[in-house]
Amino acid sequence: MPFLMKLHKLSLAFAGLLLSFPPAAGSRERLPAPSDTLPARSLRAAVVSARMAPAAVRAAAPLFELGEAFAARSGLDAPADWARHLPAATVRDYGGPSGLKTVSVRALGAAHTSVVVDGLPVSDLLSGAVDLGRLPAGRVAAMSLALGAGDDLLVPPSARTAATLSVSTTLPAVRPGPSRSSAMQTQSKEKLTQTNFKLTQRKFELTQTKFTDCRTDASPAAVNASPTRLSGAASLDAGQWGATGAALSLAGRTGSCWQTGAGVQWRRSAGDFPFTLTNHQLQSRERRAHSLFQQLSMQVRALGRAASGAETDVKGSFVHDYRQLPGPVVYYTARGTENIRDDRAEISARRTQRRGRWRTVAALRSAWSGYRYRDRDAQQPGGLLERMYGTAELYALGGAALRFGRAKTAGRPFLAALAADYTFQHLDASTPDADGAARHSLHAEAALRYAAPRLQLTGSLGAVAIGGRGPHSGNRARPVRDLRPEVSARCVLWRAAAGETALRFYWRRSLRVPSFSDCYFYRLGSTDLRPERVRQAGAGLVSDVCAARGALRLQLTADFYAQSLADRLSALPLSPYLWRMANRGRSEGLGADVSLHAAARLAARHAVEAAASLSCSGLRDRSDRNDAAYGLRPAYVPALWGSASALWRNPWADVRFWLTVQGERWSTDEHAAGTSLAPAAELGAGLARSLRLGRATGEIALECLNLTDTQYEIIRRYPMPGRTWRASWRVSF
Repeated sequence: MPFLMKLHKLSLAFAGLLLSFPPAAGSRERLPAPSDTLPARSLRAAVVSARMAPAAVRAAAPLFELGEAFAARSGLDAPADWARHLPAATVRDYGGPSGLKTVSVRALGAAHTSVVVDGLPVSDLLSGAVDLGRLPAGRVAAMSLALGAGDDLLVPPSARTAATLSVSTTLPAVRPGPSRSSAMQTQSKEKLTQTNFKLTQRKFELTQTKFTDCRTDASPAAVNASPTRLSGAASLDAGQWGATGAALSLAGRTGSCWQTGAGVQWRRSAGDFPFTLTNHQLQSRERRAHSLFQQLSMQVRALGRAASGAETDVKGSFVHDYRQLPGPVVYYTARGTENIRDDRAEISARRTQRRGRWRTVAALRSAWSGYRYRDRDAQQPGGLLERMYGTAELYALGGAALRFGRAKTAGRPFLAALAADYTFQHLDASTPDADGAARHSLHAEAALRYAAPRLQLTGSLGAVAIGGRGPHSGNRARPVRDLRPEVSARCVLWRAAAGETALRFYWRRSLRVPSFSDCYFYRLGSTDLRPERVRQAGAGLVSDVCAARGALRLQLTADFYAQSLADRLSALPLSPYLWRMANRGRSEGLGADVSLHAAARLAARHAVEAAASLSCSGLRDRSDRNDAAYGLRPAYVPALWGSASALWRNPWADVRFWLTVQGERWSTDEHAAGTSLAPAAELGAGLARSLRLGRATGEIALECLNLTDTQYEIIRRYPMPGRTWRASWRVSF
């Protein structure tokens, strides 16, 4: 018996030693026998897959996120379509695929919304508002809207405006390469340290095990010798009104730390959809014309993740965009004369590093664009009006964050962060009013957070310094020096294994700097402009509950806020033919944003997931009591708007529904007679079937946009398309 007991303990110790080594995924090769005579075999990797539940909302300030679950519910791909389903956000769409698509949050205007793609801000030098339809190619993996400090304090300070829209794109997932067991046999730098076994009668405990991956110390030759496996994704789309699209992306693993890939995307649409023209009591069926849209987008990307905690993201992209501008609807005249060509190229590199309690980030980006506007019309001198603009931008970002304080169960309670970024922008223009203008922008921000199990406090202070030179034949814009303070708090009211409920409070001040068009546009710009300033204060409730052993998951957020907008920029008429940008106007109001997400498992192969949001804004003009617009909502600001999406998963075909609604809007600040836009709703539905073709997986989808064929306008006299059918095919290999 003592001999059997010793043999049993020895076998347990040997099994623990084997389990301390990382298994080679998918490997069936035998490892060489160790110095003793017992044979060693690698174990087949065990893979456990499950649908991840929605992440709990832990930000103190309002933060709304869309991810893989939303992509499955809606089947939508375009960033503008994603943004329509974010609470508090409205998309201003000028009708059809060739129309401008910008995001306004809480009725403040598109220029108050910053757009960040893969951690770096995107700017539009001319207008100050980013068109989501012109973003580089890349599969949207996640989108979030932050109205304050989120979980990550190391964000670009220049993107901390009234709202920050973050877009994350991904390369195709690369399948694991062949087993590295053979490489591990030849690598002498594989280390196993701090291993301590505690044996008891029938069990053992493995503690303080640290494994150093061979990737950390591998030589370049060893890295290059690692196998390279390719994966990719392809898609084809076809729909009504001449809409076609194709995309192809490939990615491969280079060594054991790097993943490189490239993608190309082509989209085209004639945009000649029909609409009903109403002229008092007369109605006629017309067709949109001069709406051709073509876009070619290419991107090359390399992602590096080292075992030391460093992540490197290097990207290069080029976008060619051509659009015919149909303009507003003119009674019984479909002739269009304007078009725009826009070419943009960009190179960027971003690196983050985690070492102990420190986290650092650094980034560089260089971007160029060429913008050409043409209007072929007999009314123009010589029959052609042409404007050309060339922009150049250099961007740099640096920051560091440190966790400190007495370590507790949940970690160190304090987090301090300091970040700064610098932007240089230069404009070449065919008009002397703007040619040669340049701007230097420096943004810095310091933030401090205290996080306890039930309380989270965050405070930050940002500084803005902007200057530059004016065009060759004019004055420079007024320099900007300002501060952006912010405080937020989160308090957990109830916490249990099934979820938690918390309150959050915040107050912040932000600003919007006048764009180059505001300052230098021909006969309209003014160099004596002040930034628009926004103040926001609010409180919200966040509840996350999981019941019935995970069969039901509910998330509820409700935020109530008050905000004010001072020094509003708008065009002031100096004569019937001459307008000039000026700071005039003030807006104030209350509002609320409510969102609900639910997921339920009905049976073994049946599940339902749904989400809905509703927002309201009481923003009113408070500029001048003698003005006709006093006490009225600003133009294109609805009192109510919202969205919803739902998905039913089943063994046959996934069923999708999505809906967006907007209340009554006015196209003028004065709410003149006949300028009201009726409430609008757009319902979409689709069927999707997943297929497996050998080692490849695919999806075939049939979708109907604007299922009820409702004619509506977001911008007056720019009708949106009616019922539209679309078919798509996607495959990953």
